[in-house]
Amino acid sequence: MTGEESVIPPELSTEELAILEFEQNWTGRAAKKNDAIAALGMTPAHYYLVLGRLVDRPAALMENPELIRRLRRLRAQRAAERHGDRNSWSVRGDDSLEDTIG
Repeated sequence: MTGEESVIPPELSTEELAILEFEQNWTGRAAKKNDAIAALGMTPAHYYLVLGRLVDRPAALMENPELIRRLRRLRAQRAAERHGDRNSWSVRGDDSLEDTIG
């Protein structure tokens, strides 16, 4: 392989394309989403596992760049929110740690 050859990502599966289409068109409430996922013939756990992997695939970005970028932003935002919660110095809800350190 020479430096001039481009790497073409593998195609998306029928299941992956169905998930992208579902995410693109979903406008309902989160509570109803699991029911809609079940109607696709998937468990929510399987759906979100495939979706999580799909967001990182170059082929998915090529297929639907706007959706994949939006999903990446949402994932990063949620991760930042979780990260902020984990690194909270105030376990009791006050700033008493500073007093105990001295």
